[in-house]
Amino acid sequence: MALLEAPIDDVVTIAPDERYPGDWRVIRGLTQPQLAAAAGIATNTLRGIERADQGLTAANASALAQILGISVEQYRAAYQRARRRPPGTPA
Repeated sequence: MALLEAPIDDVVTIAPDERYPGDWRVIRGLTQPQLAAAAGIATNTLRGIERADQGLTAANASALAQILGISVEQYRAAYQRARRRPPGTPA
């Protein structure tokens, strides 16, 4: 979003209590490989977490939340929303 000189959350307008894990990542301007590397996990692991196809460990929740600048509780809530999303809904 540097090109537009605007923060991403000016364009991605999803209320914090409706965000999925991938929304938090996009709003922070990170790709999956960037966030995974910063958290010390495999990109495939992050993909699974964001889709809620893979379990979220306490260590991963803590690392991801810290990098994204949110609380562990916020990240866990986003993960739970992804787990409960209707079939066919993008995570």
